[in-house]
Amino acid sequence: MASVRENDQLDKLVVFLAKRDGIDKLVKTFQYVFKLAHWQLSRTNKDLADRAQKFEIGCGLSRKAFRLGRFLTGFNNLRTTEFSDWKVTTLSVVGSAGEMVYFFFDHLTWMSKVGLLDPKLAAKTAYISAYGESVLYLCFISLDIIMIKRGMEQEKQLQAKLQELHQRAETLALTAKNSPRHGKSSGDDGTDSSTCAFSNDASRRSSFESHDCGKSNSSQGSEGENGWLAAAAPEGKTAPAAAAAGGGLGSHNLPLLCTCKEACIEELRKLEGEAMKIKIALSSIRMERLMRVLSIAGQFGDLLISVSQVEPNPVCCHPLTLGLSGLLSAWTGWYRVWPAK
Repeated sequence: MASVRENDQLDKLVVFLAKRDGIDKLVKTFQYVFKLAHWQLSRTNKDLADRAQKFEIGCGLSRKAFRLGRFLTGFNNLRTTEFSDWKVTTLSVVGSAGEMVYFFFDHLTWMSKVGLLDPKLAAKTAYISAYGESVLYLCFISLDIIMIKRGMEQEKQLQAKLQELHQRAETLALTAKNSPRHGKSSGDDGTDSSTCAFSNDASRRSSFESHDCGKSNSSQGSEGENGWLAAAAPEGKTAPAAAAAGGGLGSHNLPLLCTCKEACIEELRKLEGEAMKIKIALSSIRMERLMRVLSIAGQFGDLLISVSQVEPNPVCCHPLTLGLSGLLSAWTGWYRVWPAK
């Protein structure tokens, strides 16, 4: 049977370029690279500087064509998304409204520049589009910051819960390891007053006492190769070997294990399952935080570009500022859109 070939970087690039956002990020990279090239070459080579500027303008117009119909995205988000509270609702509604204004008037700007509409409209529609874009990015940056804070609070709660599970597991492993097998006595009457603190079954507790579960020299259980179950195994045996030998973690030449130990081993398995779910949730929260940080960085770059059109100033309108802001937005977009598999 032929093995399945994993996608390499070329496969991922093909998938990336098949997406509209992928093409947009590629052309955006070209646009702002050539903006920086025009700024640098304008001092030394006027001919190459003019070519770079024409290519930059062409890339900008091409990106506007790729975005046709994007104003429906904001409307659809408002129509289908359920929001958690009033802060998220307010920022999402205002941000989506700004997105609709941005893309709708961006379409009109493109039509004016290619000659379908009156070219005199381009300046007005570009201003309105940039204003809506600024509102969009301010709202979505604020929304991402709120969600990052909430994710950090949730992460702290999960870490505290995971620490609690570790402590419970260590106690259970120690209890299971110190529970002797049937046939050992620690008192004159062959019984022991110790009870299983982790067994909810009265009959199991009675069986534990009657079969003389005395205390032995205690040693702290620790997580090994096989997790918390390994800490409950007898010395010289791994958890799987001990379980296979005696139906649990005992030896095959002893017919009966203490009921309390069985209960502890079962509880350890449950705790390991809960801990695994918490670790997966923590990993998901951290990945979401990384993506939101990248989103904030990209949106901040786009915000500087839109501000340069709404409120022109020497800092935002400088070619170096515009070029670096555009590349920051493009490259963070590359990372977010790039296929994982």
